[in-house]
Amino acid sequence: GMQLPYEHRTMTPGGYGLYDEQALARHNAGLLARVNASGRVFLTHTTLGERYTIRMSIGQFRTERRHVEAAWELLRKAATER
Repeated sequence: GMQLPYEHRTMTPGGYGLYDEQALARHNAGLLARVNASGRVFLTHTTLGERYTIRMSIGQFRTERRHVEAAWELLRKAATER
């Protein structure tokens, strides 16, 4: 099944571990740009506290599980690309 973690703040371009908040924000901004460039989904971002956060609106009544799963797969794929 699909697992959607609530937070991956320790995930950095180099893997899991210690991180720099600004480097992580740049990494996530690039991730967001690559996913949106696919044209398959449109995700947005916000800042929570001082943390750059990718977000997806899934409250629309036509949104189905398959849409969320496709977006998650795009994020996972983009996260492994260099």
